[in-house]
Amino acid sequence: MREVIPQYEDENPQSPRGALLDNAKHLITGDRNNTYGPPTADFQRAAGILNAMGYRALGGRELLPHDIAILVMGVKLSRLTWKYDHQDSWTDTAGYAACGWECALEEQAAEEPLIGLFETPHAANAVCTIRNCMCGESDD
Repeated sequence: MREVIPQYEDENPQSPRGALLDNAKHLITGDRNNTYGPPTADFQRAAGILNAMGYRALGGRELLPHDIAILVMGVKLSRLTWKYDHQDSWTDTAGYAACGWECALEEQAAEEPLIGLFETPHAANAVCTIRNCMCGESDD
């Protein structure tokens, strides 16, 4: 006999996904925001530190605050591959995604270039030298 999986309405505040998102929202707008300051400022400080240490984003540009959100989400995803049922890592991943989005919006409003995976600053070169780049100018 097949197991019946309960279906949740989007408005159901008791759904596991809703509870997780509510918890993430509480953490990023309350406790952690009060402890570390706004994520845009916190991630800007982290980007500055990593840039000073020589780290760079894809294409060689300096790291921006949204990159920091992506990096810490990568750590959380790595932890989830090790222990997929650790709720804290799921909650933190959702929170970092929201913080990264806020950083991206602030960067866009400041007219800083948001260079993504498919838009690379080197695409004007005759032949791209970045291995597996998606710019279409590679000699691979």
